Amino acid sequence: MGENLALLTYKAHGGGAMIDNRTQVFDVAMKNARTIEACLDRLAMMGAHRELKMIAGRLSRLTFRAADECTARE
Repeated sequence: MGENLALLTYKAHGGGAMIDNRTQVFDVAMKNARTIEACLDRLAMMGAHRELKMIAGRLSRLTFRAADECTARE
């Protein structure tokens, strides 16, 4: 996962130096969240219930993962 984030951040910033600024990483995550939201809307219009269910499961796992990280750091 960390390698994917690093690569994504690298590409998002024109291939420059690796970004370790949390605000910039957050901005990349939010941009991707908006992209996912648009895809969900499109899949819903297409009636792609199986695909939506698969994405919902993945997003649920990510939600628990983020919550666990927050709890671990408190």
